[in-house]
Amino acid sequence: AASVRFAQPRAVPVSALLKGCTPDEAISRVGSLFALCGNAHATAAVSAAEAATHAEPAPQVRRARLMLVAAEALREHFFRIAVDWPALIGEPPQTAALKPVTEMFSRLRALLGPTIFKSGSTAAVDDETSKQFASALAATVSQAVFGEDGPALSSRASIAAWAKKGETIAARLLASLNAAKAADDLFQPEQTVFGRWRDDARLSGSEAFRRVLARILEIDALCHSLGNLAGLERACQLATQVFGDSGHGASAGIDVARGRLHHELEIRDGLIAAYSISAPTGRNFDAGGAAEQAIARIRSADLAAFEQQAKLLVLEIDPCVAYELRVH
Repeated sequence: AASVRFAQPRAVPVSALLKGCTPDEAISRVGSLFALCGNAHATAAVSAAEAATHAEPAPQVRRARLMLVAAEALREHFFRIAVDWPALIGEPPQTAALKPVTEMFSRLRALLGPTIFKSGSTAAVDDETSKQFASALAATVSQAVFGEDGPALSSRASIAAWAKKGETIAARLLASLNAAKAADDLFQPEQTVFGRWRDDARLSGSEAFRRVLARILEIDALCHSLGNLAGLERACQLATQVFGDSGHGASAGIDVARGRLHHELEIRDGLIAAYSISAPTGRNFDAGGAAEQAIARIRSADLAAFEQQAKLLVLEIDPCVAYELRVH
């Protein structure tokens, strides 16, 4: 590539929309501004507000928030597999498979309700029913992605054997990609799904192969976390930090479907004085970001092959907005 340029859509004026709100008003607005990862944004927002005001939610409320974040991420990953991956191997999209997953997630969200996103919430949570919904969602996605026998991802050899059988879209796409090892020194640190898994010993092969496999490993981890709820903290990696001399500022970071999401705010006299969001798509598709570097690494003398590789890499870095790829 002689050059790679991204023209990003105009950013949401978050500071102007939230300044002067109470923390709970700001959290509610944040959750409604982002259609794809609204629960992740709401969790980051409420966690930052709680850190700044030294409030703590009930343990079951924190668990319910993480459950929704993990379920939301699983839904987003599955959408890529059901709708976008088939086109890469000449198959029709599996839109019918999306309906039960979407319905289960909606039922889980309705069950837990908006009260868990109140700062310092101690709302009652129906643990048993929410566990059943989360487990059912995980089982449905796992079967669609890995097949009837479940995942076989313990080693490179077992992954290769699973892909070769070709029982699912995920297996067939992985089998179609070049497993020849790429140079590790080409990759820079990035806050993407691949960035989270890049040091895993099972990841080897071309960049496209690694990125697809990283998403598959992420899906497997999320299914396990939602299946027993034991790994939610590890899957979401929610962390907060208080800053400023007066301790009225705080930030929260959480792993979401497309990378690491950060919210930062400052509260004065009970109102939001400043607010900023650093989202994965903004960073990954900024100048010098993960997407630019990935496309710059493509080596192909054939224009059609170049476009196909670029399309797959952009898809796996996964912008959360509509996009168009143009090759000149």
